[in-house]
Amino acid sequence: MSTKTLSDRLLEIISLTTLEHRRFKQLEEMTSIPADRWKNFWLGRQRPTVEMIEAVCREHPQFAFWLTTGCTLGNGHAAPGLNGYPTKSPASKASADYLKLAIKSREEALEAVRNWSSGEDKVDDETLRVMSTLLPEEMAANLIKIRTDEQNAKLIYIAECLVELDIPSIADQDGRWKTGIWKNLSQTNQASWRDMLPVVRALLQEAHQNARNADQMLNIMAVEREIEEKLQAG
Repeated sequence: MSTKTLSDRLLEIISLTTLEHRRFKQLEEMTSIPADRWKNFWLGRQRPTVEMIEAVCREHPQFAFWLTTGCTLGNGHAAPGLNGYPTKSPASKASADYLKLAIKSREEALEAVRNWSSGEDKVDDETLRVMSTLLPEEMAANLIKIRTDEQNAKLIYIAECLVELDIPSIADQDGRWKTGIWKNLSQTNQASWRDMLPVVRALLQEAHQNARNADQMLNIMAVEREIEEKLQAG
């Protein structure tokens, strides 16, 4: 018995996320990689390139960890269809939206920093982190908007993860426990998910107040429905 290779997993993602009658054209539009190269990979004439793998990971970041390792972690890192190990982790719109906004936020920061630094081609992550906080207001406006959307999407994403008990703890980016609704949840994975409901609902309430578009409202409603279904199931 053989296990799936990275190529097998990439084929499965493509199969489940593209239309059969225009699969290769759709991939070309999505990735800017020529359709004939996708067709050659699909038919087994070539191995997937780094550019192909990166493009699919960026378009479907919720599948990126499964694609490269064959494992699923929960926490928004999912697998398509019936896949997933050690547990089946279906994808969700909330986690996918958050991961895509995180990627978009980095891209916008990189473009703004390059423009500010007179077109510097290579910018390492440390430089990017520092310079993106120092951008002039007129150059940072779009980045601020994207980061606002990203932070609200993160609230919904974490609420969703808590409902599924997929994460053991929540801390801010410096590793310090946050106060208020961002309480110490280091024992979350050992507690009943019902005990987390007040925190989940507080997260969703804040997300409601900050929601900037219909997609975020739909994601909030999806998590709320999941809570009600769990409560009814008892």
